[in-house]
Amino acid sequence: MPVLAQHLTGQEVDLSLPPLDEGLGEHVLQAKPSKLEASQISALEARCLTPRDNSAPRAKTLSSAPLTEHHKKLNNLAADVAGIPEDELPDPALIKAAAHELFELMDADHSGYLSKDELIDSCLMYDDRVPIEGIEDTFYAVEDEIEPDPRGLCFDHFYLWLVLMFGDCTNDEFESGTQEFRIAIDAACKARAELEAEMVG
Repeated sequence: MPVLAQHLTGQEVDLSLPPLDEGLGEHVLQAKPSKLEASQISALEARCLTPRDNSAPRAKTLSSAPLTEHHKKLNNLAADVAGIPEDELPDPALIKAAAHELFELMDADHSGYLSKDELIDSCLMYDDRVPIEGIEDTFYAVEDEIEPDPRGLCFDHFYLWLVLMFGDCTNDEFESGTQEFRIAIDAACKARAELEAEMVG
Protein backbone atom coordinates (compact mmCIF):
# COMPACT_ATOMS: atom_id res chain seq x y z
CA MET A 1 0.00 0.00 0.00
CA PRO A 2 1.44 3.44 -0.88
CA VAL A 3 1.80 4.89 2.61
CA LEU A 4 2.41 8.43 1.39
CA ALA A 5 -0.70 8.41 -0.81
CA GLN A 6 -2.81 7.19 2.08
CA HIS A 7 -1.28 9.83 4.35
CA LEU A 8 -2.04 12.66 1.89
CA THR A 9 -5.57 11.61 0.97
CA GLY A 10 -6.80 9.57 3.90
CA GLN A 11 -7.91 6.94 1.36
CA GLU A 12 -7.05 3.29 0.97
CA VAL A 13 -5.53 2.51 -2.44
CA ASP A 14 -6.82 -0.63 -4.14
CA LEU A 15 -3.83 -2.61 -5.39
CA SER A 16 -5.75 -5.87 -5.67
CA LEU A 17 -6.22 -5.79 -9.44
CA PRO A 18 -4.48 -8.67 -11.24
CA PRO A 19 -1.29 -7.79 -13.11
CA LEU A 20 -1.90 -6.65 -16.66
CA ASP A 21 1.19 -8.41 -17.93
CA GLU A 22 0.23 -11.98 -17.05
CA GLY A 23 1.38 -14.33 -19.79
CA LEU A 24 3.16 -11.65 -21.78
CA GLY A 25 6.82 -11.59 -22.78
CA GLU A 26 9.28 -8.72 -22.67
CA HIS A 27 7.92 -5.34 -23.70
CA VAL A 28 8.10 -4.08 -27.26
CA LEU A 29 6.46 -1.14 -28.95
CA GLN A 30 3.08 -2.34 -30.05
CA ALA A 31 0.45 0.14 -31.24
CA LYS A 32 -3.14 -0.93 -30.80
CA PRO A 33 -5.66 -0.55 -33.62
CA SER A 34 -8.01 1.41 -31.40
CA LYS A 35 -6.79 4.66 -29.83
CA LEU A 36 -8.13 6.67 -26.95
CA GLU A 37 -10.92 8.97 -28.06
CA ALA A 38 -10.39 12.72 -27.67
CA SER A 39 -13.09 12.84 -25.00
CA GLN A 40 -11.31 10.11 -23.00
CA ILE A 41 -8.01 11.98 -23.22
CA SER A 42 -9.67 15.21 -22.07
CA ALA A 43 -11.26 13.37 -19.16
CA LEU A 44 -7.92 11.89 -18.11
CA GLU A 45 -6.22 15.29 -18.30
CA ALA A 46 -9.03 16.94 -16.36
CA ARG A 47 -8.77 14.31 -13.63
CA CYS A 48 -4.99 14.24 -13.51
CA LEU A 49 -2.16 16.48 -14.57
CA THR A 50 -2.55 19.50 -16.78
CA PRO A 51 -0.27 22.50 -16.31
CA ARG A 52 -2.16 24.86 -14.03
CA ASP A 53 -0.46 28.09 -15.03
CA ASN A 54 2.82 29.43 -16.31
CA SER A 55 3.89 31.09 -13.07
CA ALA A 56 6.20 28.33 -11.82
CA PRO A 57 9.97 29.00 -11.97
CA ARG A 58 11.15 28.63 -15.54
CA ALA A 59 13.40 25.67 -16.21
CA LYS A 60 16.32 26.27 -18.50
CA THR A 61 15.87 24.76 -21.93
CA LEU A 62 16.84 21.10 -21.87
CA SER A 63 19.09 19.95 -24.67
CA SER A 64 19.49 16.45 -26.01
CA ALA A 65 21.39 14.45 -28.60
CA PRO A 66 19.62 13.89 -31.94
CA LEU A 67 16.66 11.54 -31.65
CA THR A 68 17.26 7.90 -32.47
CA GLU A 69 14.87 5.96 -34.69
CA HIS A 70 13.45 4.37 -31.56
CA HIS A 71 12.63 7.76 -30.04
CA LYS A 72 11.12 8.98 -33.30
CA LYS A 73 8.79 5.97 -33.31
CA LEU A 74 8.07 6.47 -29.61
CA ASN A 75 7.21 10.13 -30.19
CA ASN A 76 4.88 9.14 -33.04
CA LEU A 77 3.13 6.59 -30.81
CA ALA A 78 2.88 9.15 -28.00
CA ALA A 79 1.16 11.59 -30.35
CA ASP A 80 -1.33 8.88 -31.31
CA VAL A 81 -2.03 8.05 -27.66
CA ALA A 82 -2.56 11.71 -26.77
CA GLY A 83 -4.66 12.34 -29.88
CA ILE A 84 -2.47 15.28 -30.90
CA PRO A 85 -0.82 15.74 -34.32
CA GLU A 86 2.86 15.02 -33.89
CA ASP A 87 3.89 18.40 -35.29
CA GLU A 88 1.82 20.10 -32.54
CA LEU A 89 3.62 18.38 -29.65
CA PRO A 90 6.37 20.15 -27.71
CA ASP A 91 9.83 19.71 -29.20
CA PRO A 92 10.69 15.95 -29.17
CA ALA A 93 14.19 16.59 -27.82
CA LEU A 94 12.65 18.61 -24.98
CA ILE A 95 10.20 15.79 -24.16
CA LYS A 96 12.95 13.17 -24.25
CA ALA A 97 15.27 15.14 -21.94
CA ALA A 98 12.48 15.95 -19.47
CA ALA A 99 11.25 12.35 -19.51
CA HIS A 100 14.74 11.05 -18.65
CA GLU A 101 15.18 13.56 -15.82
CA LEU A 102 11.73 13.00 -14.30
CA PHE A 103 11.89 9.21 -14.68
CA GLU A 104 15.18 9.03 -12.77
CA LEU A 105 13.82 11.29 -10.03
CA MET A 106 10.56 9.36 -9.66
CA ASP A 107 12.21 5.95 -9.63
CA ALA A 108 12.68 6.10 -5.85
CA ASP A 109 13.88 2.50 -5.51
CA HIS A 110 16.22 2.76 -8.54
CA SER A 111 14.68 -0.32 -10.13
CA GLY A 112 14.48 1.13 -13.65
CA TYR A 113 10.68 0.90 -13.43
CA LEU A 114 8.00 3.09 -11.89
CA SER A 115 5.59 1.38 -9.55
CA LYS A 116 2.02 2.52 -9.10
CA ASP A 117 3.03 3.79 -5.65
CA GLU A 118 5.78 6.04 -7.04
CA LEU A 119 3.49 7.51 -9.69
CA ILE A 120 0.61 8.09 -7.26
CA ASP A 121 2.88 9.72 -4.64
CA SER A 122 4.42 12.14 -7.14
CA CYS A 123 1.08 13.07 -8.70
CA LEU A 124 -0.45 13.78 -5.28
CA MET A 125 2.48 16.03 -4.40
CA TYR A 126 1.89 17.87 -7.68
CA ASP A 127 -1.78 18.35 -6.81
CA ASP A 128 -3.38 16.61 -3.82
CA ARG A 129 -6.84 17.16 -5.36
CA VAL A 130 -6.07 14.61 -8.09
CA PRO A 131 -8.25 11.50 -7.58
CA ILE A 132 -6.23 8.31 -7.18
CA GLU A 133 -8.48 6.42 -9.59
CA GLY A 134 -7.66 9.02 -12.25
CA ILE A 135 -3.95 8.43 -11.78
CA GLU A 136 -4.54 4.69 -12.08
CA ASP A 137 -6.44 5.25 -15.33
CA THR A 138 -3.38 6.93 -16.87
CA PHE A 139 -1.11 4.17 -15.55
CA TYR A 140 -3.17 1.54 -17.36
CA ALA A 141 -3.75 3.70 -20.46
CA VAL A 142 -0.06 3.71 -21.35
CA GLU A 143 0.30 -0.01 -20.58
CA ASP A 144 -2.43 -0.62 -23.16
CA GLU A 145 -0.12 0.84 -25.82
CA ILE A 146 3.20 -0.78 -24.88
CA GLU A 147 3.31 -4.34 -23.59
CA PRO A 148 3.20 -4.29 -19.76
CA ASP A 149 6.07 -5.39 -17.56
CA PRO A 150 5.52 -6.99 -14.14
CA ARG A 151 7.99 -4.57 -12.59
CA GLY A 152 5.95 -1.48 -13.51
CA LEU A 153 6.26 1.34 -16.05
CA CYS A 154 9.46 1.35 -18.09
CA PHE A 155 10.91 4.53 -19.61
CA ASP A 156 8.90 4.11 -22.83
CA HIS A 157 5.68 3.84 -20.83
CA PHE A 158 6.61 6.99 -18.93
CA TYR A 159 7.38 8.87 -22.15
CA LEU A 160 3.84 8.14 -23.37
CA TRP A 161 2.44 9.14 -19.98
CA LEU A 162 4.30 12.47 -20.04
CA VAL A 163 2.99 13.28 -23.52
CA LEU A 164 -0.53 12.21 -22.51
CA MET A 165 -0.41 14.67 -19.60
CA PHE A 166 1.58 17.57 -21.06
CA GLY A 167 1.47 17.01 -24.83
CA ASP A 168 -0.95 19.82 -25.61
CA CYS A 169 1.45 22.45 -24.21
CA THR A 170 3.71 24.91 -25.96
CA ASN A 171 7.43 24.43 -25.33
CA ASP A 172 7.35 27.10 -22.61
CA GLU A 173 4.28 25.58 -20.94
CA PHE A 174 5.84 22.12 -21.14
CA GLU A 175 9.02 23.33 -19.42
CA SER A 176 7.01 25.12 -16.74
CA GLY A 177 4.68 22.17 -16.09
CA THR A 178 7.42 19.54 -15.98
CA GLN A 179 9.58 21.78 -13.75
CA GLU A 180 6.69 22.01 -11.30
CA PHE A 181 6.25 18.24 -11.49
CA ARG A 182 9.98 17.76 -10.80
CA ILE A 183 9.59 19.79 -7.60
CA ALA A 184 6.63 17.56 -6.66
CA ILE A 185 8.71 14.41 -7.23
CA ASP A 186 11.46 15.74 -4.95
CA ALA A 187 8.87 16.52 -2.27
CA ALA A 188 7.31 13.05 -2.60
CA CYS A 189 10.70 11.35 -2.17
CA LYS A 190 11.48 13.38 0.95
CA ALA A 191 8.02 12.86 2.45
CA ARG A 192 8.19 9.11 1.75
CA ALA A 193 11.57 8.87 3.47
CA GLU A 194 10.31 10.81 6.51
CA LEU A 195 7.21 8.61 6.83
CA GLU A 196 9.30 5.43 6.55
CA ALA A 197 11.70 6.74 9.22
CA GLU A 198 8.74 7.48 11.53
CA MET A 199 7.35 3.97 11.01
CA VAL A 200 10.72 2.38 11.81
CA GLY A 201 11.18 4.65 14.83
